[in-house]
Amino acid sequence: LSMNRRSLKRSTGFRSWLWEVLVFGVRRWLAIGPLIFFWNLVYVYVPETVVPMNNVLKSHGLYTWYGEQRDTCEHPAHMLSSALLMHTAIMGTRSPCHNSDIFEGLFQVDIFVFMLVSATGKSRMGYAAVALWVPAVMSSYMITAPGPHAVFNG
Repeated sequence: LSMNRRSLKRSTGFRSWLWEVLVFGVRRWLAIGPLIFFWNLVYVYVPETVVPMNNVLKSHGLYTWYGEQRDTCEHPAHMLSSALLMHTAIMGTRSPCHNSDIFEGLFQVDIFVFMLVSATGKSRMGYAAVALWVPAVMSSYMITAPGPHAVFNG
């Protein structure tokens, strides 16, 4: 995560906190958003025109990523929301653009941690982490658990 000492100070009011979060989010997006967009363009357009795909698509996994998912990623709504690193929030599903959802998750965690630290300050951050640990584990389990009626027994 990309926080520095200056960004770890506690905000003085709600408006200043909101402004700091917005500026931090824009800075983080400017650091990785254009790079993600560029590689999504490479993922969508280069294999088809430059690299011969002779027998590569016979493998089911490769066909899924370089056939079906690439065609879905080519749609402007998917491409734009993936480049903004907000595909899951906007579309409600993971990004079809190869590996964009990983960076989207890291970006959102980075923003959320910055929001917590700048709202609570360094000294209270440990209490917030302890309070949010159990709901985070439970929600992660419910998202990845097999079956529609999975129950957390942890």
